[in-house]
Formats: sequence, C-alpha cells, structure tokens
Amino acid sequence: MAAIFVRVHNDELNQLFIISVNNEEVVLVEVLGNLHKVIEIAIREKGLDFAMRH
Repeated sequence: MAAIFVRVHNDELNQLFIISVNNEEVVLVEVLGNLHKVIEIAIREKGLDFAMRH
C-alpha cells in the first residue's frame, strides 16, 4: 500500500510526502522544493497510468 500527500503554499506545490508499506518494510519519503518540474518529468516518463483512492 502507498499514499502520497502534498502541501501547497501560495499556489505552489512545494512539499511531497510518500509513505509505502508492504510485508517487509515501511518507506517514508519527504521531498521539498519546486515540485512542478519533478511531476512534469514523472508524467512525461511514466505517463498517467496510476490509480487514485480517496
């Protein structure tokens, strides 16, 4: 299972938290900075093939 949380400040995406859990490990990642470029690259390289849950 994985979850992604984002924080927006002044209409800028500047903080991203990723939590991933499986039977063997828990991974916590925090990414700071101007994330628009990071997301642009991820979408360009991997496309929009992902699942979303609320």
